[in-house]
Amino acid sequence: TAPGQTAEERQRVGANIYVFPNPATREALAEFQKQPPSRYDPTGERIMFSNLPAAGNTIKIYTASGDLVQTIFHDGHSQGGAASWNLVSRNGQEVGSGIYLYVVHSDDARVEDFQGYFPLIR
Repeated sequence: TAPGQTAEERQRVGANIYVFPNPATREALAEFQKQPPSRYDPTGERIMFSNLPAAGNTIKIYTASGDLVQTIFHDGHSQGGAASWNLVSRNGQEVGSGIYLYVVHSDDARVEDFQGYFPLIR
C-alpha cells in the first residue's frame, strides 16, 4: 500500500481521505478484494479507507442516525495509508444498505479530524 500522508503533505495538498469502492454496490464489492467467507468475516467483502495519515488513527463508522457501527484502529506508520473494513458491525453482524458516516481521528496533533460518508447498497 501507499505510505500514510504526513502532516506536511496534508497542509500542502489538503486532507483527502476516501473510501472505495464508492458507491459500494453489490457488483463493486464482488469485484474488489473479495476474500473467502469465514466465521469472523461472513461475506468476504470489504471497503478500503485510503490516504490515511502517517500516525496512529482511529476510524469510527456510524449509521446516518449516529449509531456507532464499528471502530477500526490503524497504525499509519507501519501499515501505510490504507485500512480495510469487512462490513461487519462491532456486534459481529453484517451491515445492511445505507449511508454510513466515518470520522478519522489521528494521534498527531497537527492532523485535524476528517469526516466523510459513503453509500452501501446490498
